[in-house]
Amino acid sequence: MKRIWIGVTTFLMITVGFLYFRSSNPQQHGRTDFASYAKNDPVELVDRDLLKSLTLIQDHVQNDAKFNLSTCATDIAYLEKVAHSLKPEDLDVDRAIKEFDQIINTTYDIRQKLRKRLSEFVKTTSINKMQSNQCVSAIRTAMRILRYIEDYILLTVKNVKEFDSEKDKPGPILRQEPGMFLIAKESGPIKLRSGDLIMSRGNAYTSAAISRIGKDEAQFSHLAVIYFDAPVGTEMTLQEAISSSKAFTVESHIEIGSFYRSFKSYSQDGNTRAVLYRFKESPEKAHYAAGSILKYVHDYQRRGRSPKDKSIPSVNSNPPYDFQMDGNDHSAIFCAELVSMAYAYPDINIPQFPSLLKVNAMTRSMGITKSAAFAPVDMEVESQFEQLAEWRDLRKLNSVLKKDVALSSIFRWMEQYNYQFHSKVQDQAKAFFAWTVRQTSLGFKQSLPKNMTREVIRMTFSIERSGEILENQLNMFEEAHRKLGRKLKPGFNEQMKYLEKFRVKDLEVYNKNQSSNLLHSGLRP
Repeated sequence: MKRIWIGVTTFLMITVGFLYFRSSNPQQHGRTDFASYAKNDPVELVDRDLLKSLTLIQDHVQNDAKFNLSTCATDIAYLEKVAHSLKPEDLDVDRAIKEFDQIINTTYDIRQKLRKRLSEFVKTTSINKMQSNQCVSAIRTAMRILRYIEDYILLTVKNVKEFDSEKDKPGPILRQEPGMFLIAKESGPIKLRSGDLIMSRGNAYTSAAISRIGKDEAQFSHLAVIYFDAPVGTEMTLQEAISSSKAFTVESHIEIGSFYRSFKSYSQDGNTRAVLYRFKESPEKAHYAAGSILKYVHDYQRRGRSPKDKSIPSVNSNPPYDFQMDGNDHSAIFCAELVSMAYAYPDINIPQFPSLLKVNAMTRSMGITKSAAFAPVDMEVESQFEQLAEWRDLRKLNSVLKKDVALSSIFRWMEQYNYQFHSKVQDQAKAFFAWTVRQTSLGFKQSLPKNMTREVIRMTFSIERSGEILENQLNMFEEAHRKLGRKLKPGFNEQMKYLEKFRVKDLEVYNKNQSSNLLHSGLRP
């Protein structure tokens, strides 16, 4: 029975193993040779009571003597090392499922404590020194792992019916409804202010690709700025903002560039994840930042409209999307760049810690030459903002997790085996047709920007094709698990290993029959 925990154990033990070991062995709290710890039996480093272990982590993270700038990177790195040696039976599964509410609240609290500790490190250490310290990267890793723990426990306990695109409504996610999951910093209704940011994750394969574009892979792909056309400090509940004609978001989408719209329209996008952040300093600065970026986009649109379009906003007059992710050149703008532009007006430098970017076939196709850029997930390590709430649409979560695995696998193969996208003839023809029609303004105004090259369009088709093949494989793998009677879905690393086996077999088939319509017909060395 306890073997069903294999799907979540990899994530779980990463966060539990080392910190429990350090907490129960005080003589080891000094900085010693961490390699010597590995000689111990890893099972002895873990308490079977998950909630107890997580509580120990809470205590460890807020203890200056145990967890500080010089220790955090080594601690979290060792957690990853220990995780690979642990077994599913090292945990009391039934108890963990029974205590899931407390477990979720505790993992969320640990993430907030990590943010608080990072803010403290920033106050005592220069940003330049912080950027060269592995602690920031380690905390990113811890955030991602803790959220995946929550995901897998929620999917197991809640057992929500998966989203059916033909029958189910896409959203809105920013509500507490059946199938949604909300956890907030404070009790009571969540209130929004002008200048707040929402970090989110879409459901498309391109969203998965954007979220994995950094060397520290992430779970988010978009940022939006909230603006209220109201006095400074005005607060609205979610429902009030959805109903208000004075609540807006300012965003940049790949398809149409930069624009602003009603908060009601934004809330209906149907994202899978969303996180609300608030600037810690004065509401005046936040309000001014949001108002300035909305005015920038509005003025740009007005200048770009033709005389006949004076009263009708046109996609063609939006600031174009920045595929190069160059935050210093505002002739084209990506979503996170809008945020940095907004807060630059009150002289706030965001981000403090930009993501280091991968160099692979996708980033080369996009024309990215920068080694680092402001990725949406950088908000998780942004000490100038606090996190107020987080939502998940549990109906879509399982599919998004598979997309994460698929794109992580693709990028890993690009790095290790020099895999490249090889567009099929039909994809090349579709890309040429779509690009030509868009350039002549005859169609695709809401789905393709004019500055999107044919190469990027082909790459988008290739990502979707390859991603769909891999997600279908993972669906079959999950079904096989279900037939074995396992309650939990396969975990992230377990799915990665499965796709690696599939890659090897598929390559063998392709080498024998190159007309095969499998993975390697569109993605191969």
